[in-house]
Amino acid sequence: INLSFPLNKMGKSLEKILLIEDENSILITMKFQLEEEGYLVETAKTYKDAVKAVKGEGNYSGLNEYKYIITDNQLPDGLGINLVKMIRGSEDKQYNNQDVKIIVMSGTMKEDNIKQKLQHYNVNLFLEKPTPLSYFTKINLEKL
Repeated sequence: INLSFPLNKMGKSLEKILLIEDENSILITMKFQLEEEGYLVETAKTYKDAVKAVKGEGNYSGLNEYKYIITDNQLPDGLGINLVKMIRGSEDKQYNNQDVKIIVMSGTMKEDNIKQKLQHYNVNLFLEKPTPLSYFTKINLEKL
């Protein structure tokens, strides 16, 4: 069995991020920024694919492999908040994780009192879009 993991320059295994964003230009730019910061980034463009990622289906690593999940709230087939509910509130222990750091981004702050809902589900950070790329640095993420 080969259990090799991608390593950073100091020989440590790379921390994984699940990035969920349906706008391709934002997805590519953020993925590049996060990889430059030394993270291994898996991406999803839809709610359906995000659920597959959390469940570890296909080529995705699975919920317990991610240190951070960064999701847009408005996805073409669902809401990021529903993914958060699944991760933080699931009765199924396999899909319940209180340790992964979750960042939710949204272009509209007025989405059904979204801030209150996100606080209820222990979201680490809520960011209004457009979000400056300079926010997504290892130093800032580690503050969560």
